[in-house]
Amino acid sequence: MKKAKKSEAKEPLKAELKVELSSDGETHVIGEDKIVFVTLEPEQGAENPLTDCDGFGSIFSFSTRHSNFKEPAEIFENPDAPLNSAFRSRFEDAVLLSYYEHGACRWAVRGTMTAGNTHHYSWDCVSLAGVWIPDEYLMCEASGLTGAKRIAKMTEWAEQACKVFTDWCNGEVYCFNCVAYKLKTTDSGEVYDELSDYRFEDALSEENGMGYYGYDGQKQAVSDIQCFLGEQFPDREVIAVLK
Repeated sequence: MKKAKKSEAKEPLKAELKVELSSDGETHVIGEDKIVFVTLEPEQGAENPLTDCDGFGSIFSFSTRHSNFKEPAEIFENPDAPLNSAFRSRFEDAVLLSYYEHGACRWAVRGTMTAGNTHHYSWDCVSLAGVWIPDEYLMCEASGLTGAKRIAKMTEWAEQACKVFTDWCNGEVYCFNCVAYKLKTTDSGEVYDELSDYRFEDALSEENGMGYYGYDGQKQAVSDIQCFLGEQFPDREVIAVLK
């Protein structure tokens, strides 16, 4: 006779807790004995990632309307110019850029923006608008690369720099704050659900995040918030989404 297999004990299904987050305001989540306030919003005073962080390189605009303006001749033609001497060894890796502005702005590697993928391309796009130059960190990373592989890698890095710089220029940099408190109620059982109601209370737990760039960064922030809420409500299946 065959022995019957022992059935594995299954964990009970958790009740779903769906949390709708706003990208510019506060949300609160209430449990049996705990309340969590969540704020996801644009980060005020976010630093320019190209000047604040290594590994992005530099973007220079050929337009006098931009704060990162540099004369093309100062970058490429005059060997005695201060900028040229500082970046001389990086010129061969420079990547030319295009610029688009229609409400918001967008930097991109030259040739990637066309009339087919860019609204009002003929009126709002400048094909040769600036240049990306790698920094010392990227030059070190690229040591050993030559020819087409080096060009491809520099172009990839230029695209990454354009994306994060565009997000920063458009104010699309996000931060979040999550803080959990022991739930307070009135004598009649009404819940205190304003953050100011807990200003004299000690937080049970808190987590902050900043420097989330663009739509992808915003999604990552939501994921990090969901993880925090999952820790605060372990008996629930937390699902955090943007409104």
